Amino acid sequence: MSAKTKLMEAVARVPETVAQTILEQIEPYLRPVDSESSFDSPTDIDHFQGYWSRWYGVLQDVEWEEPADLPFEPRDTW
Repeated sequence: MSAKTKLMEAVARVPETVAQTILEQIEPYLRPVDSESSFDSPTDIDHFQGYWSRWYGVLQDVEWEEPADLPFEPRDTW
């Protein structure tokens, strides 16, 4: 039995308020997947670009904390 099937069965048994709370918690992660980014459909982009846009494209709206630029290190002369 898949995790999706188990989850559907469990949600069917819980009260509506519990199901609503669960939905509110997971809603930020529920983004629709573009049909053109699916591996099953042909696309105009190459395999590499399709792979990364499919798996890491879900993070496009996430703000990243970039580390501060470090000063250049002095190197020993040879």
